[in-house]
Amino acid sequence: MAYTGNKILIVTIILSVISGIIACGSPGETTDNTIKSTVPTDTVVLPTATVIPATPTPIPATPTFEPTPTPTPTPTPTQIVVTVPIATVQPEVIQATATPVPTEPVASDGDSLEETSITSPLTGPTGAAIEPLKDILIYLIYFDSRSKSWSVYDHAGTFTLEDLTPILMGTMPDSVSPITTIESNQPAYVKIDKDTSFMGRNLTEGYNLIVWKP
Repeated sequence: MAYTGNKILIVTIILSVISGIIACGSPGETTDNTIKSTVPTDTVVLPTATVIPATPTPIPATPTFEPTPTPTPTPTPTQIVVTVPIATVQPEVIQATATPVPTEPVASDGDSLEETSITSPLTGPTGAAIEPLKDILIYLIYFDSRSKSWSVYDHAGTFTLEDLTPILMGTMPDSVSPITTIESNQPAYVKIDKDTSFMGRNLTEGYNLIVWKP
C-alpha cells in the first residue's frame, strides 16, 4: 500500500507540472526591426522516480517455550539394620539313667529269702575283698560261665545295661543279678575312676579285667 501511494503521488506531480506548462504556453516573439532576440524556453527536467521496493518487515516469531520437565526425584533406599538377638543354646546334658534290673531272691544264712538289688552293699568275704576300692570303685561285674549270667555290684548307682558294651562278648542280656559271691580264681571286671593297685595288679582308670583272689 505504501508503494502504490508513492507512485500515485509522483504521477500527480508530473501531470500538474505538464498542465501548468500547457496553460502558460510558449512566450511570444517580439518583432523588433532593429534587434531580434530569442528568449530560450526553460527546460524542465523531471527526476526519474526511484522505485523503492517494498521490503516486508519480518515479524519476529514469538518463541514457544516448552515447559521444562520437572525431574522426578529418585527415592533413596533407606537401609534398615535389624539386630536379631542370638539365642545361646546350652548343650543338653543327658545323664544316664540306671536301667531297672530285676532282682532275684537271695538266700541269707537262715532259711528265709530276702530281696536285694545291684546297689545293695556287698557283705561277707566279697564285701571285705572289695573294701580297698571303695573310694574309687564304680562297678564290680562278674560273669558266671556255668549259668551264663551276669552279676553286678553298682557302687555308683548309675549302672545301665549299655555299660556292659565295652566288655560284652555275645548278646546283650535282658537283666543282671546282684553279686553275692565270686569264687576264687574267677575272672571279674572292675570299673574305677582312678589308677590304683588291686589284688596284685596295677589298674588304670576305666574297665579292668582281674582274677578274683580275695
